[in-house]
Amino acid sequence: MKEEKDSKRAWMGVLADYYDVDGKEKKLIENAVMEKWRNLHYYGRREIVKEMLDIREGNVFLDCGCGTGRFLTEFERACLTIGVDISNKYCHISRRKAPNSLIIQGDIEYLPLKDESVDVCVMVYTFVYVPNKAKALKEIHRVLKRDGKLVIFDPNRLGLRNFLRNLQLIKRKMSGDEFSPSDINRLLVTSHSLNIFGFKKMASEVGLKCDSWCGNFDTIPFPMFEKGFLGKVTIFLFWLWEKLGCKKWGRLPFIRYFSDFLIIRFVKY
Repeated sequence: MKEEKDSKRAWMGVLADYYDVDGKEKKLIENAVMEKWRNLHYYGRREIVKEMLDIREGNVFLDCGCGTGRFLTEFERACLTIGVDISNKYCHISRRKAPNSLIIQGDIEYLPLKDESVDVCVMVYTFVYVPNKAKALKEIHRVLKRDGKLVIFDPNRLGLRNFLRNLQLIKRKMSGDEFSPSDINRLLVTSHSLNIFGFKKMASEVGLKCDSWCGNFDTIPFPMFEKGFLGKVTIFLFWLWEKLGCKKWGRLPFIRYFSDFLIIRFVKY
């Protein structure tokens, strides 16, 4: 048990190094291409997730894998907000950014909360990193009140993004080069992500029913160049991608199965 927790903390410590002490992303390259990508990515990660959470005044809200406290700061004036993260660095950042929230350094697979004490729970880009996913869902089911909601934002195993990342990994393997930390992260995400069928099956086994779901597209099926003429071409492709309606594709009956990310709401029955 101790070795398992230590390994999780070590991994999350590596991820936490992506942020400085104020919770700002250190490795973000400020340019128009990245900004276009972020606009599409965070449309689903923030706006659609907030819509699905449907937070009501007086709710008890739990953010599993709260990271830098983005959702805690959003809701802490409307309800009781609790954040859980295994990373000490993330917890430190969340306490600074969300001073009115209860921040707990802990393991999602062993939530330090009472049975049926939470109205709404969210996991944003966290579930893919959980080693024992079934146990984590069982724990969330335990702390959720009857008819309580869980919203998950996670990479889609069937998505275009995962497919392109797998091609990158295959190319790196064929070249014989040593895997970088980014490559290791891509390998973890592509191999541990689920599709909608996997999510529904796993959730139903612990007493969670899929209430609604959609997808989020943020990847264009072309290389992203950041500078020069090719950078301008990339900007144009992002503009065209958005004008063609990629923000709406995640709600289309068939296409949503192949979205880059899944946004799923479960209800405890």
